[in-house]
Amino acid sequence: MRTLGVLGHGAAAGVFAWLTYALVEYLMVVLVPLARWNYTLPVAHWKWTGIQFSAYMAAGAVFGAVAARAADWCGPAQSNSRARSERLQVLSTMTVVVAFAANIASAGWSARPVELAGCLLLLAALAQCCRDPLRVAWWQFTRLPWVACFLLLSLAKLSDSLSVNSTVIRRGAGGLLLVTAFLACLALARRQTTWWLMGPSSGSRRLVTLGCAGAGLLAASFLSSPAAPDPKSPPSAAAGPESRNIIWVVMDTVRADHCSAYGYPRNTTPFLRKLAGEGMLFRGAIATTNLTLGTHASMFTGLYVSTHGAHFSPSGPRGRRLPKGIPTLARILTERGYRTMAVSANPVLGDFDLLQGFQVTDRRLPLPAAGVERWCLRRPLRALLSLITPTLELDRYVRRGDEITNSALALLSRVRGDGRPYFLFLNYLDAHMPYLPPPPFDALFGNKSAKCDLDHLRGLIRPLYRGERTLESTEREHIVSQYDGGIAYVDHQIGRLMEQLKQWELYDQSLIIITADHGEWLGEKGLLEHSVFLHQEQVHVPLVIKYPGSRTSGIVEDWVSDVDLMPTILDVLNYPVPPGLQGRSLRRIESLANRPVFTEAHHQERLKSWRPDFPMTQQAVLLGSMKLISSSNGSRELYNLDRDPKEERNLHRAGDPAAAELETVLTAWAQSARRRQDSSERPDRKTIERLRTLGYVQ
Repeated sequence: MRTLGVLGHGAAAGVFAWLTYALVEYLMVVLVPLARWNYTLPVAHWKWTGIQFSAYMAAGAVFGAVAARAADWCGPAQSNSRARSERLQVLSTMTVVVAFAANIASAGWSARPVELAGCLLLLAALAQCCRDPLRVAWWQFTRLPWVACFLLLSLAKLSDSLSVNSTVIRRGAGGLLLVTAFLACLALARRQTTWWLMGPSSGSRRLVTLGCAGAGLLAASFLSSPAAPDPKSPPSAAAGPESRNIIWVVMDTVRADHCSAYGYPRNTTPFLRKLAGEGMLFRGAIATTNLTLGTHASMFTGLYVSTHGAHFSPSGPRGRRLPKGIPTLARILTERGYRTMAVSANPVLGDFDLLQGFQVTDRRLPLPAAGVERWCLRRPLRALLSLITPTLELDRYVRRGDEITNSALALLSRVRGDGRPYFLFLNYLDAHMPYLPPPPFDALFGNKSAKCDLDHLRGLIRPLYRGERTLESTEREHIVSQYDGGIAYVDHQIGRLMEQLKQWELYDQSLIIITADHGEWLGEKGLLEHSVFLHQEQVHVPLVIKYPGSRTSGIVEDWVSDVDLMPTILDVLNYPVPPGLQGRSLRRIESLANRPVFTEAHHQERLKSWRPDFPMTQQAVLLGSMKLISSSNGSRELYNLDRDPKEERNLHRAGDPAAAELETVLTAWAQSARRRQDSSERPDRKTIERLRTLGYVQ
């Protein structure tokens, strides 16, 4: 009976320590981002939170009971009951610290040496507390579970902050902040240790305090989630009588050769095919670069990436914002009296000032249910949970397509009757890694694998790029099936939007543009994701345009570019085109023949560390059936896309007249496309953490 009593006391102490950790972790990884940033709570949040807290309590009960068996080792058997109780609490707190240190060490001892050192120091202090739990000494403040948990998590959080855009000043300020927090904890603990731990009814005080803290945190999470934006906007100049509504949809990360409208055998885009029967389908649409930042900037400005300057580069490894002085489509339309609204799943658009000129922007993000911080214990907890139930949905860090569509329809329902034309821009991100189409689209093409969660997919990229491994058949089948399912899901959501426009009698008189910003590697050439190289898998995108008042269909085979979209819209509206735009109106089909189209890549420094021969910049020109890729490392690639659409046979030879002609065209373009403004401002920590979540930075 005595043994059962000891185990019961130990289990209770363990539950208390681990529940304290759960609350402090919830504060750090949920409430702080929710209050500071533009996050919302995903559908899976409350279910996962309940599972997480229950699992922490179960772990605490087990570890606390085990610690109770070791309590006699820390002190004489004749210790009084209060000393024994306090020793059990200290040992239970030590189990949290050990688990936290083990989680950090699993990523490699050299990855987080500061946190590991902090764990060792904290364990040493707790060991001293364990030897004489009733003694009041300067290190005794660590016996408080909330203090120990706060120190663990704040140290890891601070380390993350200092690893981003670190400078001597930031490191010094961060160190000063940590010392201040340490001293504050010490002063508070010295005042409260006796009252909270050793006073009468201390157990009741602990439970009441913990219960109040938990209730407060849960209530705060309800109140912190931002609301949808109100489409009310300041008055602007009246639009002309011939103004048309504009619906522009970007299917983020969708490559043309995986769209059934472009001949793909899987029926991924039935609506896009239907829309192409009422508009123009462009078979040769080429993105200006292989990354969201540059392509969206080109779409909104009509300028190539080298000209507007919003891209990644060695001198701006975490990205340059779009300069303020460049005219954007949204700003022009706002000045003309349009309501300009943007709903985006991709945070890059807002973080890099790509939505300049829009009166209303909705770019809220769901807070990932499993968290993005690899150092918190909810990550290994999620790994254990995945052994018994699917957990892929916990990786979702952007809003689903139905949320984007619902937000768009809500905005339209409020403004459609006020007599003013509108420009609505939408960005869907469901085809992006980690490839999480909802049911039934996740099973539409089969071959889904539960092991291919976000951590697994991210872990594939570096060894693939280094040539250290190849994709397994199950991995590739999962990636392709879920990528195709994501495309089908986005296509379905666009169909929902268009059907509602028809019910509101807004469809026929609207200018509708459906396109993508770039493609995706799906294992070809041993690569995954995007932002690497300029092959067709990366830059060949779908483009369908339905002009207002027309359902005439057609197919355009010529090469066209992102930079053509802004002048096309202005041409349809009969608005003057700003001087200096590098695209041309796609309504003038005759002007597209035999025109060169260009694309470029500005790669990130991390790729150079993976492969020393990796080119930091690339430029390409497409003219007729030929394509030339020129790289900063001196290599050249020449392909005949009619005969070799997969770009498997490099035809480049020194002295080749076809290559020389294309090289001349590319060189002349590169010299003319000089950047107009320096936009090298470094992004803030919030932006970089979002980029890290998307996989754009390490």
